[in-house]
Amino acid sequence: MENTRETKEFKTSSGKNTLVLYTYATGREMRAIDSKYVSSMKLDLKNGEPSMNNIDMSVAYEAENEMIKALVVSINGSTEGVIDAILDLHQDEYNEIIAELNVVTKKKTK
Repeated sequence: MENTRETKEFKTSSGKNTLVLYTYATGREMRAIDSKYVSSMKLDLKNGEPSMNNIDMSVAYEAENEMIKALVVSINGSTEGVIDAILDLHQDEYNEIIAELNVVTKKKTK
């Protein structure tokens, strides 16, 4: 059984770049994204209280790459080298794309 997901087109505000994005992340994809954060956490007990130590802040970049890999189908018609293509954009456009992907991956509550 093939699972075809809904996609949407997203244009950066400059109008120079068009992406095709999935409209939602699968449970497997969310686990892969979340695992980037969880794997870097070190929990210790300090005076009987949980304490987080040695947090590697670069893990946020790994999680963003995982999010791009999971949710971006193409950029400007190309499915090849999507992560690098997005990383090479002007920072404002990169931030727009990450913000849009964060909307897609935001956990919904009822």
